[in-house]
Parts: sequence; C-alpha cells; structure tokens
Amino acid sequence: MRRARRFVAFLIVAVGLTVIPAAQAAPTLDGGPNVGGSWWLDVSASGVGSYDLVAVRLVSGSDVFESPAIRNISNPGWGMLLDGPTLASFAGPSVTSLSWDLFFAGASPTAVELDWAIFNGSQLTAWTHWNVDANGGLTWQRDPPGGWQPDLADVTPPIVPSPGALLLAGLGTVLVGYVRRRRAL
Repeated sequence: MRRARRFVAFLIVAVGLTVIPAAQAAPTLDGGPNVGGSWWLDVSASGVGSYDLVAVRLVSGSDVFESPAIRNISNPGWGMLLDGPTLASFAGPSVTSLSWDLFFAGASPTAVELDWAIFNGSQLTAWTHWNVDANGGLTWQRDPPGGWQPDLADVTPPIVPSPGALLLAGLGTVLVGYVRRRRAL
C-alpha cells in the first residue's frame, strides 16, 4: 500500500511537470536584429471583419522568407505559428486592424506573388492574391475565384506529443501493469 501511495505521488508530480512546459509553449515574436541583406514589405489588414490568424504563402519569386518572416506586429499578443521559407502564419487576440512587416531573404526587392489567408477562429474569412513588383508597386485581388483557400490545419503547426506526454503515457501503462499484478496475487 505504501508503494502504491508513493507511485501515485510520483504520478501527480509528473503530471504537474508535463503541464508547465505546455503552458509556456505559446508562440512568441523573435525581436532579434535583422540580418543584413534582406528586404521587407510593410503590410496591414483591415476591412475584413474580426480575425485572429493570418497566413501568407509565397507563390513565385526568386526570394524566400527570412526567419522570422513576420516582424513588428502592431498589436501585442500576436506571434509566429509557422515560419518556413515559403509559408508563414501568425496569430493572436481577435482584431479588426493590424499591421506588420514581411521579410524576404534577398539582398534587394524582387517581383513576388503572394497569397494571403485570414481566419477568424477556424473559419477562413478572406483571401487575397498580390503581385508586388521590384519597386514596391502592388496589384491585388480580394477573394479571387480559384484563389488559395487553405484549411486551418494547413497554416498551423502539427500537433506533436511533447516528451512529457509520452512519459505520462508510459507511466500510465506501468501503473496499469502494477495494479493488474497486485490483483493477480
């Protein structure tokens, strides 16, 4: 009986340690210095209703996104979710207007095509296609027919079990085996 109590106490501590890192895993914006030789676009979004997630996909161009791709977000609480060479997304508290900078790894501005997707909860509320020339000139179309309309799962990181969750599953399996052996005696 004493061993069982110690095991339950150990299990409670293990659960507590598993929950703490998960709470700290919220995305944060990297405010580090810009590495030389990159360029950026000042971007803002309003007039699309409330939203809490924005995703951008690089469709064409000779550059890729610099990491972090999204910086200088105007509202607190917003941070990166995905930060890849051709796909980036960021999220935060619901807003109706927001501005940020989108960074590219090239040494000087080039012509690029971008697709944007804006979400409110799990609902895609707006999408746009942009053509940006090397001088910063912009032509765009909102909700283009046949435009990029990703699901929320396409623009958020996959859920991967944390090491703590795997440890907890293993401990649960050991506990079940222990209880079965004790009952068999």
